[in-house]
Amino acid sequence: MTEVLTDTWLEPLSVEPRFFVNRSAETERLKKRLRNWIGYRKSDGLILIRGERGIGKSIFGRTVLQDIAREFPQRVVPVVVNDRFVGDQSALRKLAQALANEARDALERTGRNKEIALWIQPLMELIYADRLTIGLKVGHTGEKSEGGEHGISLLKTLSSKGFIHTKSGTSMGLELGSSLDVTPELLKQAVIALLEHLKTDFSVIIFFDDIDQAAYMDNMERARATIEGVLELAPCIALLHLRSEVPFPDVTREGHNSIELDTLPSEELLRIVRHRLENTNQTEAAQKDRSLMGEPGAWFPFEAFVQATGNPYVYLRWMSAAIDNCTQWPPEESWWTENRLRRLAVESTLSTLEPRLAEKLGLLLDQIGRSVGFSETELLAGANTFGGQSSPHRLSRAELDLLRRHDYLRLIDRFDETQGLCLNPSLELLRPSVQKKVLSARLQPR
Repeated sequence: MTEVLTDTWLEPLSVEPRFFVNRSAETERLKKRLRNWIGYRKSDGLILIRGERGIGKSIFGRTVLQDIAREFPQRVVPVVVNDRFVGDQSALRKLAQALANEARDALERTGRNKEIALWIQPLMELIYADRLTIGLKVGHTGEKSEGGEHGISLLKTLSSKGFIHTKSGTSMGLELGSSLDVTPELLKQAVIALLEHLKTDFSVIIFFDDIDQAAYMDNMERARATIEGVLELAPCIALLHLRSEVPFPDVTREGHNSIELDTLPSEELLRIVRHRLENTNQTEAAQKDRSLMGEPGAWFPFEAFVQATGNPYVYLRWMSAAIDNCTQWPPEESWWTENRLRRLAVESTLSTLEPRLAEKLGLLLDQIGRSVGFSETELLAGANTFGGQSSPHRLSRAELDLLRRHDYLRLIDRFDETQGLCLNPSLELLRPSVQKKVLSARLQPR
C-alpha cells in the first residue's frame, strides 16, 4: 500500500459535540444535576469541570449543554463563552451578544416576541455602541443618534437601579436629548438585568470555556478576582472549565459541585478516532481516507501509539504528526525509530526543540523515574531525591529556563512552585520507556 492518508479528520482542536463519543458516567452525572436544578427552577448555581490539559473538558461541557438544551427547549437558554473571559469591555460584549442571541431564540420558541423589542434589541444597541443619544426632543444635533427612542424595559430597569447616567445636550437654548456612555459596568449590569428578567421562566446555563487561560489567571489574587467577576453575572447556572493545574480560588459563593475528567483507556481513544473518521464530511478526500483506513494494517499505528497515553488531545496530535510525516500509510518498517518518535513528540507541541536537548530531557526523566512531580533540583542534579544515581544528562540552568519558558515543563500547581513540575504530556514520547511501549506494541501479533 503506497497511498497517503490525510489528517484533517483528526483535528484535535475540534470541540463540536458531534465528535463526542465517550464519558457516559460523567455525562449522566452532570445531566442529572442540571435536570434537578431545572426541575426545581433553580436560577443560580456553579459546577466546575476539572481535568488535565487536553482531557476533553471543552467538548464534554458543550455536548452536555447542547443535549440539555434540546431536552428542555422551553426552559433552557444555553450560552457558551469561549473567549478566555476576563471581564473587560470586549469580553463583556461577546458574552452579552451570545446571551442576547440565545435569549432571542428562547423568546421566539415560547411565543414571547414582544419581549425581544423590550429587552434584546436595547441590549444589542448597548453592545455595539460606545455612546447612545436618548430622548431626542427638539431641533437638530451634531451628535449622531445611535440608539433612538429608549422608553423600554431594559433601560428603565437600569435607570431605576441607578446604573444609567446621562448628559443633557442643548442647541440654541433648546434641549436636544441626553447622551449615554456605554461603560463596562453598564454593560455588565445590562447582562445581569436580562438574566434577572429571564430567571422566572428560564434556566440560563452559561459555559465559561477555557476561563483558566485568561490573562488574569496568573496568580491566586487575580484568579480570585476573575472568578468573582464571572460569578457576579447572575442569576445563572455557571459551568466553569478549569484545568487541574489551577486550584479553585476561595470565592464568596455557595459550595460548588465538581466533575472530574480523567484519562481514557485505549479502547476509548480508538473509539474517538473511528467516530471522527465516520462522521467527517462526504468530500472525495474524506471518502478516500475512509477507504484507506479499511485496508489491512491501516489501524496498526493507531493501536501502537494508544499504548503511550490516555489523553485524547495528545493522542490525536501524535497521530496527526505521524500522518504528516509519512509518505505512505501505514508507515514502512524503517519509519519506526526512536528518533522519529522524539520528532513527533516535539512536532505535536506545535513548537520547536533542539534535538539534542529533546533527547537529553527524555533520558533524564527516565533516570529520575517519573514525568510528574519532579523538582528543578532533580533536573539540575540529574538524579531523583531518593538516592538515585546521578545522570550525565542533567540540565543546565539555561536549558531548564528555556524548557519552562516554552511550556515544555510546567508547574503542577500554577500558584505553588513547591508542588513541583510535570512534563508537557505531548512530550512523553521523548522518554525511552514510552518509546519502547509504542515500538513493542507495533511488533505484537494481531
